[in-house]
Amino acid sequence: MKKIILIIAISLLLSCVMAQIDPGFANGGTSDEISELEDRVSELEDRLEGEKVLPSIEGLNIGAGITLVGQATIDSNNANQEDVMDATYSVDLEIEKEFEEYGLAFVHLEAGGGAGLDGDEMDLFSVVNKDAADSSSSVAVVEAWYEHYFLDKVATVTFGKIDASCYLDDNAIANDECSQFLGGIFKNSTVLEFPDDNTIGVRLGLEPIELIEVNLGFIDDNADWEDVFKNSFIFGQVNVKPNLFDLEGNYRLYFWRDDSEHTELLDATRDEKVNWGWGLSLDQQLVEPVTAFFRYGWADERVSNIEYAWSTGLQISGELWYRDDDVLGVAFGQNIPGGDYGKAGNPDHHEGHLEAYYNFHLNDNLSISPDVQIIWNPKG
Repeated sequence: MKKIILIIAISLLLSCVMAQIDPGFANGGTSDEISELEDRVSELEDRLEGEKVLPSIEGLNIGAGITLVGQATIDSNNANQEDVMDATYSVDLEIEKEFEEYGLAFVHLEAGGGAGLDGDEMDLFSVVNKDAADSSSSVAVVEAWYEHYFLDKVATVTFGKIDASCYLDDNAIANDECSQFLGGIFKNSTVLEFPDDNTIGVRLGLEPIELIEVNLGFIDDNADWEDVFKNSFIFGQVNVKPNLFDLEGNYRLYFWRDDSEHTELLDATRDEKVNWGWGLSLDQQLVEPVTAFFRYGWADERVSNIEYAWSTGLQISGELWYRDDDVLGVAFGQNIPGGDYGKAGNPDHHEGHLEAYYNFHLNDNLSISPDVQIIWNPKG
């Protein structure tokens, strides 16, 4: 429409100019003059057809999301607090730029408010609102990295400010607190000691065949961007993707090591110990609408409060009840304190978590998810 209006405006302008040069033109002009004017308009139209008024940036993708959470406690385990309802919000902006077939740049900005129930109303080994990140509404750069592809994406190198959980202990149906399970135990293994914040690091990804994917990573552990090789978090993960009976599946085995200083639970004089562990993260489509997951993790009991953590659950697509875009999720898991934690005089019963949510898909840009969590033996 803008193009048509522009052409008409130029035609009128040319008519006015010709009228000033030749008064006879305004009264109809000669057929040659009219023909010449039509040729000029046609030429201008052809030029406009080949040009974009607002040129796009090829390969640039921008996405944004807002997550609002309201949570209320019933029979909170913190004796100093009454049952309350807290609210949190987060805003995410993701910008990526593809560079043909050889690379990708990515920036993730986030702002949020509200600390949620964790820490005051709830005293647990793992949190009940993994999305709560009280930044007092200030904008933080969560991720900022560039990755380069080699050998037709057989090898990928990523470096910058990276999130280790994107490459370690990930899961198809239990890894996104904004649209899947909200409790921390179901996003990542509780024993896994990720760095204090997303920070400077490098990751090497290998996919020699479609069946196998490997991730290796090195990250500055204390996230202070100084002396980055002094305290480090290193990890390795192998993912086998068998695609059994044309049903998607991922079977991940990983190892991690945090070499920052840790104090032994039974000997406070020994404060230079490292922590390390290993784990499994599996997800498998059982039938097309139903996918199951399982996680298991272990960490060194001498320095870790939790020695074992495991969780399992199901995600069921709403197509079974003619709501194709809805999702039902149910999961159960336990945080199991280590022997040294109990010997140090701490309560060491197994902390159990049960969570169920239903994601109502209202339209392509909005969904609502009622969520219920039940926790027993909190903090052991």
